[in-house]
Amino acid sequence: MEKARGDFEDAGLDRAVIGNGRPDQIPDFREAVGWTGEIYTDPDKSVYHALDFKHGMGAMMGLKSIASLVGSVFSGHGSASIQGDALQQGGVLVAGPGDAVHYFYRNTEAGDYPKTADILAAGG
Repeated sequence: MEKARGDFEDAGLDRAVIGNGRPDQIPDFREAVGWTGEIYTDPDKSVYHALDFKHGMGAMMGLKSIASLVGSVFSGHGSASIQGDALQQGGVLVAGPGDAVHYFYRNTEAGDYPKTADILAAGG
């Protein structure tokens, strides 16, 4: 999402990351991934549980996760940027104004991400 920051801004979409690491890990995460948007942390994972995001080794083992790991290593990024619960999967939620949900995506495994175009289309 950082690479498409301008596209999100043009669409009028605010971006935020909710991680599950400790608050003191936010600066290291920001530096490791180059994230310029808002960052929040949910160490007890109450948001993850409420959204029924996957957790466990089963969500870490798949073709997408292997491809993502290989791609990360070759691009100079390793697992050093993982903070918090590495077995916790996330997703994307486009919501608002009010309680309207326009888009919801649960990652099925590590390395599984929705297409940026789908997120932008839902918000526009």
